[in-house]
Amino acid sequence: VRYVRQLQLESEEVLLISVADKLHNCRAILDDYRELGESLWGRFNAGRAEVLWYYQELALTFTERLPGRLADELRRTVDSLRAEVALNVPTSDDEVDQVREQLRIA
Repeated sequence: VRYVRQLQLESEEVLLISVADKLHNCRAILDDYRELGESLWGRFNAGRAEVLWYYQELALTFTERLPGRLADELRRTVDSLRAEVALNVPTSDDEVDQVREQLRIA
């Protein structure tokens, strides 16, 4: 939550580096999910819903703060990850929405 909030204050240069890093990370998560399935989430300190929420919030933040190709690609990658998870875990969208409510960013 803190990192997503901090992005609201960062310069365009910092945002550009961050979105490129997060896009790379999200692509790696998507590739690993395709290979490992649900066992992937054991690698994270947070659960599946929290990780999905985090990347969704990042995508929304970058779309608002740094619109363009990288933010769009991050959003598409997050959408693909959520769609693939939903094939295996139909309630994943509900779980992410619950996390969003619990961690609502003001």
